[in-house]
Amino acid sequence: MRRLDAQRLLVLVFLGVMFVAPAVATAQARNLDTDIWWHLANGRYILDHGLPSTDVYSFTAVGHVWVVHEWLADVGMFLLYRAVGITGLILLAAAAVASGELFVYRLLRRAGLGATSAVLLAVILAVASAPSWGPRPQLLNFLFVGLLVLALLRYRRQPGTGVYWLVPFFVLWANLHSGFVVGVGLVLVFWVGEVAQARWQRFASSRGEELPTLQQPELRRLLLVAALGLLAGLLTPGTYRTLGFALGTLSSQRIQSLIVEWGSPDFHTLPGQALLVILLVMIAGAAGLGRSAARVDVTYLLVGLAGLTLGLTSQRHVPVFAACGAPLVGQLASSLLGGLGAKPRTTRPPTAGLARLNLAIAAIVALFGAVYTWTAVSPSAVDRAISLSAPVSATEYLLRQHPPGQLFNFYNYGGYLVWKAYPTYRVFIDGRTEVYGDDIFDQYLKVEFLSADFEATLDHYRVNTVMISAGDPLRLLLKSRGWRQVHTDPVALIYVRAGA
Repeated sequence: MRRLDAQRLLVLVFLGVMFVAPAVATAQARNLDTDIWWHLANGRYILDHGLPSTDVYSFTAVGHVWVVHEWLADVGMFLLYRAVGITGLILLAAAAVASGELFVYRLLRRAGLGATSAVLLAVILAVASAPSWGPRPQLLNFLFVGLLVLALLRYRRQPGTGVYWLVPFFVLWANLHSGFVVGVGLVLVFWVGEVAQARWQRFASSRGEELPTLQQPELRRLLLVAALGLLAGLLTPGTYRTLGFALGTLSSQRIQSLIVEWGSPDFHTLPGQALLVILLVMIAGAAGLGRSAARVDVTYLLVGLAGLTLGLTSQRHVPVFAACGAPLVGQLASSLLGGLGAKPRTTRPPTAGLARLNLAIAAIVALFGAVYTWTAVSPSAVDRAISLSAPVSATEYLLRQHPPGQLFNFYNYGGYLVWKAYPTYRVFIDGRTEVYGDDIFDQYLKVEFLSADFEATLDHYRVNTVMISAGDPLRLLLKSRGWRQVHTDPVALIYVRAGA
């Protein structure tokens, strides 16, 4: 308690907000991604039947190869759901966000920022990352990248601490999510930065500068870890296919152009504007470095730019940039503040009275946050939120009335149907775009985008039942072609073919 000064109080409040904000946002269905449902369904399927190697949930992609790269995360999610429900999953995801943001804060501090400035930039980076806060396996990439960068910087500062523990870390990561490839890539980029830093060291030494860098034995160990980390992908059920899946997804133009989270950040939204603020800080800080004798850390620069490239390519990778780009952002922001005349403040230990006041404030904030969070994420509140975004009533109608024929479903409803209606109904499409491929995805788009021959697609797949969102303009075409509306609710509509 005697050490609880204003700075530590600020950090505690920051971490509390980083827990409460994602939990509340997710519970209100703004971040409860529709893919969570098929992840849960897949965890259930794996425990009951074993790991699938081809698609089992749709009638359009039967026999298509499916690399279940998130199998361990899916099983873990389902077991947690069975133990603590959706509310528990939301709270655990919020805890993961808060932990990742703590890593970001520590990286910003390590780059030279004061506590207040680090908290402010960490909040801006958190806002930029907010669209990816939902309880999905990809959230682990944010957490693991932050942990990885902290470990690499610690290894550079204390080479004797060891780095081989990263190999089993990559094995675990590879079985939880194929994003481990990004982690291996960052190790390689870190190695390149350290090699460049070592060569620059020779020139800097003649000028009396001391630059942090790894020596040749440490560099060799780091390169070996990167190679072994890449081989970790072979220690998964998908073996070499896990590597191919990750690289194929990162390079797919179709996915990046049609799936919102895979598209570039939208700078007209609040998260996009937060990212823009970070970019402006980086540019201004770089300009300040250019006018001074200071020098950017080469490793920070390369690792940060690698993360920035990912983040500008896909919104879902902005959290990765937040984690691996924090050292670069911190150093450039520190340069900017120094150019503006800001000076580091010295802190004194708080008096006993002030420490008690800070503790009381922390307790009050924690109590308020706990009550507010539970009000938003209680099981009844979450169920209400789900009923406003998922086709709950429409799915119950399907299972109760059993309309005939194959089912065409709205893309965002596929995951929930897999969770609730499989195996009675198999879906036309869901969020596993890599399973369906361009051909089936194009067939779906013909219907969803009201192509003139949309009904030919429905005929080809023998579709007699259609589930769409309540405001989908497809409902007008279906009605004009004689399809009967048999169910309606504020979320979804169901039509059946005339005569079916």
